[in-house]
Amino acid sequence: MIQAIVPAAGKGERLGSKVEKPYVLLAGIPLIVRTLKMLESVREIDSIILVVSRKWREKVQKKILERYQLKRVTAVVRGGATRMESVYAGLSSLDSKTRWVLVHDAARPLVRGDEVSRLIQSARRTGAVCPGVIPKDTIKKVDGKNWVRETLNRQELRVILTPQVFRRHILMKAYQRAFTQGYSGTDDASLVERMGIKVKVVEGDRENIKITTPEDLLLAEIILKRRLSQADFFVLP
Repeated sequence: MIQAIVPAAGKGERLGSKVEKPYVLLAGIPLIVRTLKMLESVREIDSIILVVSRKWREKVQKKILERYQLKRVTAVVRGGATRMESVYAGLSSLDSKTRWVLVHDAARPLVRGDEVSRLIQSARRTGAVCPGVIPKDTIKKVDGKNWVRETLNRQELRVILTPQVFRRHILMKAYQRAFTQGYSGTDDASLVERMGIKVKVVEGDRENIKITTPEDLLLAEIILKRRLSQADFFVLP
């Protein structure tokens, strides 16, 4: 059994919106709805756990799930002050039969269903997977005074995206160890790596952008408009 955890408790202060980021509109539809609809289209995913802020815990059922006919969200849990705390809240709510966990940021509404399926298939072979793309820009490593120390080889670098997929016991143990040791990671894979477990990077989609700033939202609208013109995006009610 595969369950998806969608952390959606972030405020999104860098976006400069009056509402919390997951509920910002992208072409008239909340980001979180577009994300959940895409995950619901992936046949390998059995159900979804949505992690929201305390403010949205009570009203998300009618304003989001019922209004947009989201059928496979089986639990809505309260998130924490950080992404790690929110994901762990989702992990603590997994069904006892779940063997695989997929974690996907609510702020990545342009993920494609075929990309998610590829990641799940790869995870079944390796145990831990995340998507990544080669950086387009030159990356330099600098010292504390911003003097260049090294120009890194882009072919050996990856910008890491979500969703990330893991065996349940691997991710649970990684989170428990991180909290015990006071470690704060920037993504789920970094917690798994700390245990000495190899994480496979699968080629990701550059259009699977994370909405963080107003510029990201504009870019997402352009991508979505092109997809809609090509009739390769799902239709929302």
